[in-house]
Amino acid sequence: MCISAYSHYAIKDGLDKMTSEFIFGMLLACRFIVRLQVQARENSVEQCVQRIENGETVTDSIAEEFADKKTD
Repeated sequence: MCISAYSHYAIKDGLDKMTSEFIFGMLLACRFIVRLQVQARENSVEQCVQRIENGETVTDSIAEEFADKKTD
């Protein structure tokens, strides 16, 4: 994808020839960002479930984490 866009640039094609590569690259980048966000949310949900199973209250553990981050 990058090589294709560069080759169009090297032979001095206009942006109309490179548009598809740029759009596809932005699409892949956005999908990657969304994937990272979903994974982060799933991990936080799993941690909350584990804390509930251990008998902790989720609000207390979140407050403790916030206090730990605030002191750092």
